[in-house]
Amino acid sequence: MDTCAPPAVIHVDLDGASAIYNMHGWKHPYHTDPLFETGITSLLALLDDFGIKATLFVIASDLDNPLKQALLKKAVAHGHEIACHSYTHRKLTSLSDEEQINEISASREYISKVLGVPVDGFRAPYFDVNTDILLRIAEAGYKYDSSLFPGKTISDGGRRVETSQKPARVWEDHPLIELPLPAYSPLPFPFHASYSLVFGTWYFRLGMHRYRQTCMPLVLLFHLTDLAAPLPSERVNNWQKKFFTLSYLDQAQKRKRCAKMLSHVVSNYRIVESSILLEEVQSGNYT
Repeated sequence: MDTCAPPAVIHVDLDGASAIYNMHGWKHPYHTDPLFETGITSLLALLDDFGIKATLFVIASDLDNPLKQALLKKAVAHGHEIACHSYTHRKLTSLSDEEQINEISASREYISKVLGVPVDGFRAPYFDVNTDILLRIAEAGYKYDSSLFPGKTISDGGRRVETSQKPARVWEDHPLIELPLPAYSPLPFPFHASYSLVFGTWYFRLGMHRYRQTCMPLVLLFHLTDLAAPLPSERVNNWQKKFFTLSYLDQAQKRKRCAKMLSHVVSNYRIVESSILLEEVQSGNYT
């Protein structure tokens, strides 16, 4: 009989087409972002079907777009928690100290002001952090970071950080908690939805089977690409754009497969909100 009942949180990185294009150095000369619009609409419907509250990692500059802002306010009205995914979705280690502070601290203040909610969590674009960045996340007042995979050690002149599968304080003398993404070794890539949509549902189930045996809490990560409609053909005029926006996959099929992944997690974990998991980690009672 399985005696552990670990919690799971549902996290969603809200990278729209503009963020994905910028990530790859492509121009995005459009005033609309149908990937964001269809992705978040489909996401909210899926979460409503399951009665689940997720944590949405917002890129602060998206709030300058009235339609994106309206959709994010709708997500807040649905009861979903809001976290930060930086200001402009740039690789933090490539930026100056001043730029890093803006991406980490000013973004939190802006998101909280516009959406009228607390912003307690941070995830770095590209999972790209070092000890100085983690210190800035802590100094900005976040309660948790969720940018690291287990087994990663950072010692780059600042404080040493070692990440295990267990959610815990980043440093004993500071309350910042790391909610690590699930370990995936010996698989070559993480098994979150974006990769599993590419490789197949079997990849997700294999990764989940291995990880479930640890009895550790799960951070289940989705991206808007996982649920969005394919971009118009004129916007994905080469295979790279089509691949990295998952525009070669049918939206209905993506939603069906994501629903299967979510259903699998629901049957194996206690689904909680990130704020609840933080309380359980702080109390040492999350199994």
